[in-house]
Amino acid sequence: MSLPVTVYRWDDAGAPSLTGRTQADFIAIIKACLATGYGTKAAAGWTVAFEDAGTTQLVLRNDTVNGSGGFLHLYASGANAAGGTLLMVSAKNMTALGAYTDRGWISAIKSQSTQHTQWVIFATSKGFYFYLKTSANTTAVGSGSYEYFFFAGDFQSTLINDAGNFVIVKQLQNSDDITASSSVETIQSIAPNNSVCKIYDADGGNGSLTYYASKGLLYDLSTTVDGSAEDKGLQHYLQPWSLVTTSQFTPDRVGTPAVNSTKSPSLRGFLPGLMNSSFSGYGNKPWPAIETFNNAQHLGIGNGYNIQLWLNMETWYD
Repeated sequence: MSLPVTVYRWDDAGAPSLTGRTQADFIAIIKACLATGYGTKAAAGWTVAFEDAGTTQLVLRNDTVNGSGGFLHLYASGANAAGGTLLMVSAKNMTALGAYTDRGWISAIKSQSTQHTQWVIFATSKGFYFYLKTSANTTAVGSGSYEYFFFAGDFQSTLINDAGNFVIVKQLQNSDDITASSSVETIQSIAPNNSVCKIYDADGGNGSLTYYASKGLLYDLSTTVDGSAEDKGLQHYLQPWSLVTTSQFTPDRVGTPAVNSTKSPSLRGFLPGLMNSSFSGYGNKPWPAIETFNNAQHLGIGNGYNIQLWLNMETWYD
């Protein structure tokens, strides 16, 4: 069932601020957008499962009717402070703070400088993208440094009733990462065949496989190309951002090759609303770069050099 996307921004009336640049600021922003709302904007439909403001921790749960009911734990690494690191972890279930069933790998973000305070969240009741941009760079492609763009929630699975589809996808990752570095830790800087997340078995078992990015078509992470496809008379050919095993013969927990597995299939699913284009460009265009594909507006997500990824800002999970 398709779900409408709500766009939340730092410059909305009543929006929470990141000017303090603390882990608590990040938590307040994500909580307001997903669970409590702010100003005239309603929340996306998540709920607060656990919270401890004294230790700077929050656990959110996505919709249990339209979604998987997965858990997202946000917590401070060290003291709550300007430029402090916020850690994030997904889990199938939680019974208390830090008490996980089938947790994913730990990821990290932070506000690197006073210029890194502009945020945008694109959210539904099942999943969301968080985009942190710098005010110092007004181009559509961004600066590529500490401009985090990550997904948390239910990916769009190729299986019906996939019990393992609640994840965080943020970076090239194959284990816990409690550091928040620069451009290598964003979706738009992930190359094809980079590992990105651990996904548990679709049947509810506790087996898991490492899944990789399959962006297809094209990837160019280091060349600045000016102009848009429209300027050049070219068309965008779009392909979903897919989650795949490193090999179709990777065995699942009972030894079945992924290509034939119903527990951990080779093509597990897609990140909702995120498309990779055959065209790379927009190096000299102002932010935001917005184009219409299939009658829906899409935002171009830059990597500091060009734009190849486009995020549907209207509906996901079609």
